[in-house]
Amino acid sequence: MAFRQRAKPPRTGRRFFGLWPGRGPRRAKVAAKPRLARGPAALSAARSPRPAAPRPRRGGWGRRLGRLLALAVGGVLVVAAGWGVQRLATLPYFTVHTVEVEATGLGGPGMDRAEVERRYVAPHLGESIFAIHLATLRQEVEADPWVEEATVARRLPNTLVVAVLLREAAAIALSGSRAWLLDSDGRVIVETQGVASPALPQIRLRPSQTQWSARPAAMGRCLRLAETIRARRFPAPDEVRCLQLDESGDPVIVDAAKGIEVLMGRGGYGEKLDHLAAILPDLIDTRRQVARIDLRFKDQAVVQGPAEEGRRAQGRPGA
Repeated sequence: MAFRQRAKPPRTGRRFFGLWPGRGPRRAKVAAKPRLARGPAALSAARSPRPAAPRPRRGGWGRRLGRLLALAVGGVLVVAAGWGVQRLATLPYFTVHTVEVEATGLGGPGMDRAEVERRYVAPHLGESIFAIHLATLRQEVEADPWVEEATVARRLPNTLVVAVLLREAAAIALSGSRAWLLDSDGRVIVETQGVASPALPQIRLRPSQTQWSARPAAMGRCLRLAETIRARRFPAPDEVRCLQLDESGDPVIVDAAKGIEVLMGRGGYGEKLDHLAAILPDLIDTRRQVARIDLRFKDQAVVQGPAEEGRRAQGRPGA
């Protein structure tokens, strides 16, 4: 059986509010999107930058004149400020009338708080406090070998303040007719020709060991040994004639009465002095002649007599 397709009725009649009779709302036509150009020409056109819009000219002579006027006014203010500061610095109100010097440390021969004031601070009395260059003055004070560190400051309106840390002589190194004062770190302070205080430990150097005086490490070991002797009170101060250095730059105690040398090596001086105190009574009881006691070895002492010391000296190269 054949079916016949029913023909659609034609659209007739009028639209009523956009509706056709018997049908839904009519779709509005959408505007077609513009087609983009394709090809090398379009690509080059897309890459080429758009020309910048011309900027309108602003100002002109009026703007330039305003800038020049601002610069001129600024220059006048700077010059006026400089002239005012210069005039202010020359006023008698800011003239140095008072100095304050504070010194920490004992210093040395001819160097104390009063000497620092006389050498470096008093010459600036009567000057303008603004005319003193603080960094230069501090360098002048620290150039003194007895000064470890210095601080210089102004206290307005007319006071100059100086604080110094003075070095202290902890020992004296002797070699022939030359002598050097050493600080607590073993560094040379000054070379002196005068007689040092007998309270200072003496480090005697042979002529061939003069260069050791400029080696703080070797001098520092002697100072640590001297401090240990002072703390333990052994040996007694009157029993120690001086300290010396062996071939390696290690300290040696020299007995004041018999000239016995005690080689101490490096470090552990407290235990080594205890060991020395333990063996000395036995050496005295046996009446053994002793020229050298070597404590450089751990937990033992090597005692040498005059004959052994003589053979050692003969076998030493260059003896």
